[in-house]
Amino acid sequence: MKTVYLLFLIFPSLCLSQGEANQSVFTNTTTLEIFANKESNYSNQAIVVNEGFGIELSTFNGVFVFKTLSISLGVGIAFNVKDDYKSIPIVGDVKWYLKEYGINSPYVLLNAGKSLNISGFSKGYSSKLGIGYTFESDYRVQYVVEAFVKSKEFLMIEETNSNYLISSIGLSLGFKL
Repeated sequence: MKTVYLLFLIFPSLCLSQGEANQSVFTNTTTLEIFANKESNYSNQAIVVNEGFGIELSTFNGVFVFKTLSISLGVGIAFNVKDDYKSIPIVGDVKWYLKEYGINSPYVLLNAGKSLNISGFSKGYSSKLGIGYTFESDYRVQYVVEAFVKSKEFLMIEETNSNYLISSIGLSLGFKL
């Protein structure tokens, strides 16, 4: 039965990789995000809305499954400055570029994932939708600029019988190898 599940997971990637005659190109992107938050805490009590901001450092490793489409898996560390929530998000990322392999190209990104519950870090979920552009520095390195909207939910049920929601808009800067 495990073999069937494994084949079920591998088969789509094999099909996608055969869709074009080129070989897969590996990609690595590291970004620093700065975002403004609209925060709300919901529970059985009234909704409380706060303003704040946060920062996140993330790195994504992936492959181009087509010349203009990449999929990646990433990990980061995020700090919500207003109320001091920290998280370690594990995120899946999909980017569609207008030019082949994202060289000097605008793109659209979508990522979603889950935050790990480790030590003092909060567990929860996140999703991000944005647009970006890559600027080629040389053949090996590109600079990345992104604008995005993001939604996060920290699960605080054990502590306060409530969840903490954050909606954000932000900008990220980074580099792509």
